[in-house]
Amino acid sequence: MTLQDMIDNFPNLSASDLLALNKAAGDAWTVRGDEIRKAFKVGDRVTFLDRSGERLFGIIAKVMRKNIKVDVYGKNWKVSPAILDRA
Repeated sequence: MTLQDMIDNFPNLSASDLLALNKAAGDAWTVRGDEIRKAFKVGDRVTFLDRSGERLFGIIAKVMRKNIKVDVYGKNWKVSPAILDRA
């Protein structure tokens, strides 16, 4: 079954099936975020795209529980580890 087949089948799922699917997706995203976050350390140089699509470069100031604080030319950004790349 392809991803598109699963998406097309959403209208046929019960509310409990949709809740279970949502929880499974959230759990998978949490595990992936934890793995990615653990790969970064304070002082690492990173890059990411802001909401306007501009590429920003910075240095990790703090690794927090859900996000990573990145110092970009003196301004702190709280960034999801999933969108960070090594610079």
